[in-house]
Amino acid sequence: MAEYLDRYQYRIALVDISADDDLSVAVDLVGFELMGIVIPGAIDGDGTLDISIQIDPGAKVSAFHALMDDAGAAVSTFSNVSASELLQVDAGQPPICGAQLKLSLSAAQTADREFGVMLKTLE
Repeated sequence: MAEYLDRYQYRIALVDISADDDLSVAVDLVGFELMGIVIPGAIDGDGTLDISIQIDPGAKVSAFHALMDDAGAAVSTFSNVSASELLQVDAGQPPICGAQLKLSLSAAQTADREFGVMLKTLE
């Protein structure tokens, strides 16, 4: 059982309103894929908040890119999010991995928020 649990990590994606009120700080993603997000107990936009993922693929010039669909439109990974939810990445979706990850929120936050990021070791 311990070996199974060793494959998972929990990190914090902080939305620091003094830096940016609708974008989290970067979370190191090297060697992991995103499995889910834990929503804090209080959020602005409760019940209507959408969360999109931005990924830095680790190129020589570090830059974050939104996930896009086949038509070139940004993908809102999670829609109509409520406080205190545990969101799981759809099993049918390709793995979300890269060098770093940021959470982009559809509503500005009026206070700092800590979003939990659940990661699993890449196989």
